[in-house]
Amino acid sequence: MPSSQWHSDANVSSWLERLGISNSASSTTPWVLCNSDGSLEDVLTNTLSNCTVIALDCEGDKLGRKGGTLSLISLRPLAPKSSTGTTSLIDVLAFPKESSILKRLFSIIESESIQKIVFDGRMDYCAFFYEYGVQMRNVLDMQLADIQSRAARGQSAKTQNQRLFGYLPPNEVSQNRTMYSNVHRLGALSSCLMDHDIDVSPKDIVDHQAWLVRPIEEKHLGYAAHDVELIESVYTVFKRRGFINRSLSEQSQRYITLWSDIQPSDNDVDVFRSHPLLPLDILVQGSPQDTTCGGCRRKLSQGCFPHFQWELFCYVCLAVQAKNRSDSVDSRGTGGRRTPGAKKNRKRKNRRGVQYNDSENEEYDGSSYPSIDLFVDDYLDAGWF
Repeated sequence: MPSSQWHSDANVSSWLERLGISNSASSTTPWVLCNSDGSLEDVLTNTLSNCTVIALDCEGDKLGRKGGTLSLISLRPLAPKSSTGTTSLIDVLAFPKESSILKRLFSIIESESIQKIVFDGRMDYCAFFYEYGVQMRNVLDMQLADIQSRAARGQSAKTQNQRLFGYLPPNEVSQNRTMYSNVHRLGALSSCLMDHDIDVSPKDIVDHQAWLVRPIEEKHLGYAAHDVELIESVYTVFKRRGFINRSLSEQSQRYITLWSDIQPSDNDVDVFRSHPLLPLDILVQGSPQDTTCGGCRRKLSQGCFPHFQWELFCYVCLAVQAKNRSDSVDSRGTGGRRTPGAKKNRKRKNRRGVQYNDSENEEYDGSSYPSIDLFVDDYLDAGWF
């Protein structure tokens, strides 16, 4: 088994001390790469066998999407903590899909008795489910806890609306405050850390295709270990501050299984689910859920829809409509195609506010989305309404 390698960061050390987390165990991130039956057996037997809580994160190319590949699973014991503070990095591609040792690993992912701590676990779930037929269970998603912590920290309705400014034009939000009171902007892991006054050094950027190259570069392995350690840090802070409530497990399961009806792809048809907004009926589930949204195609409770519209688009999909309508005015060229100059201007404009991809929390400029009118026409032609 490869020996554990240490990853240190002076900035990580400083903010971990502020959080009251042991500096000796966490300022340098020990990780072990499991890419053989022997190394994985050792981790399963000696590190993970007695765990009741683990932090989990996945890396891959187009993670969870059609044609995507799960490459690496990062697991960090939280209860009981490992005496060495070691993060296990499992090279999934080093094992045959049907190998018995991999099935033992996946039994942990599916276990109801082992709690998994994630940050936006939707694409992690999709990768397990669509590539391996594995259903991740007993999850606490810190991205949802972050949303709920805002009210606990005294966020006003005005501030909630202002969070949408980086996604929607401010005048659009200001003129429809009541409608957008039902819409929450999701935060990436990096923005969550900043929002809770946790100072960290900027994360490195890794080309997703690099996760398919073997051997995996050491700096990429360090990146993966650092990511799951940050998830642990958020969990530690949220737990101490009372931001993790009894409903979070049920809410998280609804959230991560958002794509269980259809695997996401890079096609534009997924525009109503591929956005940085919290889907409805996740935190509070209305009843009955008997109305199909014409955008995201989810069955939702009637409270997710305004009464004045005939198309039956939920509040979140109406926000996506407004986003695309705004983008189409700014960046559509002749015949519905963008000129090179228009595309460049769109990127500059969007970078005034940070926007995040829903699956992997990376900054994006939204310019790949076509006019919403094209989607509505397609739905009408197909007889969806």
